[in-house]
Amino acid sequence: MNLNNKIKPLLLLVLGVSLPVSLFADRITAGSAHNLVVRGNSFIYSWGANEESQLGDGSTLDSLNPLNVVDQRYNAVSGVIAVYAHGTNNIVLLDDHTMLGWGTNESSQLGSGTLNSGKFLGDTDDGESAPVDPVDPDPVIEPESAALKFPVAVVDPDGKPIRNVTQVVTGSSFSAAISQDGAVLVWGDLDSFEDQEQERAPVNTFSDKFFDPDADIIDSRYLNGDPTTDYDLKIMRDAAGDPILGIVDIAVGDSHLLALTQAGNVLAWGGNESGQLADGTLRQRAYPVQVLNEQKQILGGITSVEAIGQSSIAVRADGRVFGWGAFGVLQPEPFETNSVALSRPVEPFARILTDNSGNQIRSVKQIALGQSHVLAVTFSNTVAGWGSNGFGQLGNGINSTVSGTSTVINGHGDPLTGILEVAVGDSHSMAVRNDGQVFTWGSAENGRLGDGTNIDSYYAVEVRDQHNSPFSLY
Repeated sequence: MNLNNKIKPLLLLVLGVSLPVSLFADRITAGSAHNLVVRGNSFIYSWGANEESQLGDGSTLDSLNPLNVVDQRYNAVSGVIAVYAHGTNNIVLLDDHTMLGWGTNESSQLGSGTLNSGKFLGDTDDGESAPVDPVDPDPVIEPESAALKFPVAVVDPDGKPIRNVTQVVTGSSFSAAISQDGAVLVWGDLDSFEDQEQERAPVNTFSDKFFDPDADIIDSRYLNGDPTTDYDLKIMRDAAGDPILGIVDIAVGDSHLLALTQAGNVLAWGGNESGQLADGTLRQRAYPVQVLNEQKQILGGITSVEAIGQSSIAVRADGRVFGWGAFGVLQPEPFETNSVALSRPVEPFARILTDNSGNQIRSVKQIALGQSHVLAVTFSNTVAGWGSNGFGQLGNGINSTVSGTSTVINGHGDPLTGILEVAVGDSHSMAVRNDGQVFTWGSAENGRLGDGTNIDSYYAVEVRDQHNSPFSLY
């Protein structure tokens, strides 16, 4: 996502300009059991499970309807242009090119300068300055147990907000961001990116200045408030030590990173035990390798990448979809949790995905990859899905296994149309229509459907606000 190409919907509505297809890119996201969206007025809303304060409302109470994410003064957070959630963590991108994060932060993937529930405001126990809330630089310090109930700045080791960011993603153990010149910064648990072959120490300085031209060179570990734990912050480089530039899209799994280049090729590095790097091996890579197809040629023409766990997926400009890594969730029937027909547990090359009849999946322009199911927005703006369906998360009107792919429907049994973007949780799904209306389906546990109930839905239902009115992004 290029911030320079973003146009806010309120301005478009005032001018009477039709909304572009890309308007809602990165404006909806789902964690395991919660959802996060940003409206056209740049305010963010969340609903669903909240046991780890992932809703960002200062409590641990679930919500059946969308509510405002707030700062420590309980003022609604605004200025947000993109949202990203994983598990019980969230990171959002602001219109000043900085980031905020909140949630569990178990591996410091939120980049707040803390680990788990450690303090993140004021001074640390050793007297060193800790990161501050950019909204309120002199707040009342919350107890340690409440540390990440509210959004806080994603910072460098000196406690300064990281700037000049155009995209951010977060995973189970680390997060990544793209700078305005296409470089990639990662933070959190980066063990999978260590150069084990040459036994070099991991990069432990933040000396490059493209994220903040005025930043001082810092010679310190990113310790996150815990001097016994090495959680790193570093700029991704090639084997020659040069920063990797020209990146336009990124995705993170449990231990691997995908980066889409301006040329439409995919770089990958990190963990590779399931072939999630698609370089033809199962070797961990500290430096980027080119993703290869089944002909062992460099994969090209790619427009977007996604990853989760040990699985990777990419969409090509012609609408075909490639998958690699732990292959079970990627491929429609025959569907197994961790394998395809049990004889293909991993895929070390990028392979074109097919339906149960062997026909290539086509006409896909956006895809959302979950732990056990996949959704795809088609060229006709309908939604196709495959994978687990025990809670109706495929939205096809039933909650049983589906052979191959199926189409998401509304309550009248008609295909859900006009869809611009989809997101998936562990057992629920979400979509936004071209008029801004948000839909959900699947498991309603903890209120994750946002329709005011805890009743599962096997078809798409409208998300509703606290007054029971349809909830729209503008």
